[in-house]
Amino acid sequence: MPTTYQVLFNGTPADDSFYSQLSSLEVEENADLPGAIQLTFPVGASAGDLSQVNDPRFAPFSNVAVVVTPPSGTAECIFDGYVLTSKLHIERGIVNSKLEVWGQDASWLMNLEEKVNQWVDVTDSDVAASIFGQYGIQPASDNSNDDSPAYTDDTHSLMQRATDMAFLRSLAKATGKLCRVVCTDTPGVRTGYFARPDLNSDPAVTLNLNDPDAWNVGPLDLEWDATRPTHVTAGQVFLDNSDASIDLTDSGLTPLDARTLADPAHVGDLAGVRLLIAARVGPVRLIDNCAAVAEDLAVAMPTGSQAALHGVPHVADAPRQLERIG
Repeated sequence: MPTTYQVLFNGTPADDSFYSQLSSLEVEENADLPGAIQLTFPVGASAGDLSQVNDPRFAPFSNVAVVVTPPSGTAECIFDGYVLTSKLHIERGIVNSKLEVWGQDASWLMNLEEKVNQWVDVTDSDVAASIFGQYGIQPASDNSNDDSPAYTDDTHSLMQRATDMAFLRSLAKATGKLCRVVCTDTPGVRTGYFARPDLNSDPAVTLNLNDPDAWNVGPLDLEWDATRPTHVTAGQVFLDNSDASIDLTDSGLTPLDARTLADPAHVGDLAGVRLLIAARVGPVRLIDNCAAVAEDLAVAMPTGSQAALHGVPHVADAPRQLERIG
């Protein structure tokens, strides 16, 4: 018994005339992008109008699903989504005219609205389960494996500034997971995956190209890119680690919160500081500390530069004014 397939529109199976008019049906799966479907029909003249073009089954946002039944096994839904685009090609005399109907899977519903949300006291899988639930999508049981630490209000909350699907895909990409919405055996029953792929599971199919009796694939194209990265190394700061501390006394400067705008800077605060002049600069005014800066200025000033200092004779802590460097 050969493999068979069935197309459903808004939950209703298509009639036999649909398959007799269908030129081609393509379903595309992508690990990083939504699944897609394309149906192609020839276009002719019918009762003074173009055939297929006004078919209500191809109206924008109509639900379309594809169920495949292999020779041995149970039926499986390989696509469940919505019609988004129709493309009509017409030639003279309607010869070779065609209609292409294109759509994406149900994850498209999660890309309609840009949102700004703050997520607190949740992990990545909690966020995914909450968002999937808003669209009637059942979270997969594997989503809680290899979960992230909780985002808490007192350490680091999680901010969303994107559509729901774009936000989940960014979280999945950062943790080596895949984010997808699929149907299993029944159209309309959708499962949301936010999990790492299981590379140790049994293969879904073995491609056999040369066996004259058991071949299951025709032409086979393989491609690899030697310039793509092969591994990623990442690090993370855990803000809830109580052992981490910051010593504010290391700089040797007077803390800013211990001084006011009326307090002059102290000469001792500039110990070890050198004013470096690499090129001609505009007017610079230093009201305090010029006595300390001037000593370093003479050492650090490039050849050919001049500095004009005006004020009282050089005395420690005496005010100086540096009016110009050039």
